[in-house]
Amino acid sequence: MARRSLLRVEFVATLLIVLLLVGGAVTLIVWLNRRQREADAERQRQWGAPSWLMSTGAAEAEGQSHAAAAEAERKRQSTAAESKRLRQAAAADAERRQAAAAEAERQRQAAAAEAERQRQAAAAEAERRRAAAAEAERRRAAAAREERLWQAEAERVEQRRTSQLSKWPKGTTLDSHIAEIPGIVPQVAAQNRKIASQVQRLNDLLHDGLRNPPQAEPLALYLAGDPKGITEYIELTLTAMQLGTDSPKARVVYLPESRQLVVEYELPADDIVPKAKSYRYVKSQDKVVETSRPASQVNGLYSSAIARLTLLCLARIFQVDTKRHVDVAVFNGVRDAIDRRTGKPTRPCLITVRTTRDAFTDIDLDQVDPVACLKYLHAGISTSPTELAPVRPVLEFSMVDPRFITETDTLGALDDRPNLMELTSQQFESLIQNLFEKIGLDTRQTRASRDGGVDCVAYNTDPILGGKVVIQAKRYKNTVGVSAVRDLFGTLQNEGASKGILVTTSQYGKASYDFAKGKPIELFDGTNLMYLLQTHAGINARIEPPDDWQDPEPDSGEP
Repeated sequence: MARRSLLRVEFVATLLIVLLLVGGAVTLIVWLNRRQREADAERQRQWGAPSWLMSTGAAEAEGQSHAAAAEAERKRQSTAAESKRLRQAAAADAERRQAAAAEAERQRQAAAAEAERQRQAAAAEAERRRAAAAEAERRRAAAAREERLWQAEAERVEQRRTSQLSKWPKGTTLDSHIAEIPGIVPQVAAQNRKIASQVQRLNDLLHDGLRNPPQAEPLALYLAGDPKGITEYIELTLTAMQLGTDSPKARVVYLPESRQLVVEYELPADDIVPKAKSYRYVKSQDKVVETSRPASQVNGLYSSAIARLTLLCLARIFQVDTKRHVDVAVFNGVRDAIDRRTGKPTRPCLITVRTTRDAFTDIDLDQVDPVACLKYLHAGISTSPTELAPVRPVLEFSMVDPRFITETDTLGALDDRPNLMELTSQQFESLIQNLFEKIGLDTRQTRASRDGGVDCVAYNTDPILGGKVVIQAKRYKNTVGVSAVRDLFGTLQNEGASKGILVTTSQYGKASYDFAKGKPIELFDGTNLMYLLQTHAGINARIEPPDDWQDPEPDSGEP
């Protein structure tokens, strides 16, 4: 590009020189012509031409000379002007080309500088990448070295851990932080401290619970005195207690008529008491030896723990009941377990107590012995809760049912020879409830038309043969159909009862007895009913349907 610019400059210079030579030649020719004319004029004048001719010729020659001079001057000036214009144009073009050459040189230098900068930047980037790759490699090597060291250390720790665990008695479970302790002696010491801490936590269960009252806000329904709201609020309070065991479970029901609250609380298992009393390391045998806690001590600690838990639950109930909806609290502590004798699930009640608000709040719980305090409240405490020895609840939770109504003493109001067919439906159901109460069952009568097919619920408290019994009573003139027996069996299953009893003033057909055979169903006809009334209540009843009697349900057509 610079070479082309130089060639342009040389061309313009050459052109300018040519123009100057042409201009000089033209000027020389004009000057020579003028000199020739002047010489001719002078020669004519010297040779004596006629005066008139000389005058005329001189004038003409003078005119031509002036015209030629003027023309020559004009041409000279035009040539000079053109030469000047060309010189200026050549100078401007030369200046422009020089500026262009300078700009080209500047751009070349700038491009060279940028190329140098990019080269240096590329070199710096390459250096940086090389350094980064070297650093990454160094770190990778360091990480790999650390990984190998960590794996070696982990293997060493695992070997030590496995070696230490192999020295413990079979079946011993260590917390992860204890299992990681290096050295068998410190490990044994830590496990013994844990056992002591567990026992101390059980002993402090009541006091710690009293020092940390619940923070739950009362529910709106509780504040309004709604029985459901009271039940939900108390249940929420009991299940929110942090006891260091699994989350507690409780069922609660509130009886507004008697202002009584009944609680069935699921107690923790007896494994909250450490079965090992302590451990010691025998160096000569290189193993850890367990000192077992005596069964009597386990039973005593567990009894004391559930007693403390019971008192804490009662304290919480009266503490959160700021509206004083509850006057009486019934607490049944139960436990879901497997009966070791039968291998089947069982749910014995291990502790039960009923207390009034006034009697309980008068006790200083910070100073009492838990078991002695519960005995003072006439509580029932299992003699061997670790063996699941049950106690009879002061009030069965299953006997608290919103269908139950206050019992009526229908038996006491009957005359010597009552006709059972003259009683109202509610009187007859009440009579059946009173009768089985006399027989020895704990009975509850249900509301009319809201009993779900149950007229009376009874509880046989015998620990072996006992259970829930559903009873239906039917005042019939004609034979009771088998459909009634089927309905009773369905109700028995829905209620989870152990037995069903159907009582009627008439009789049953063969199909009914065939259906009941082999099932936990008892059928009492009119004759059986009169015998039971005479035997257990001393009433000689009669069953004499009026002529216009209509059975409540159509006869099934059984013979």
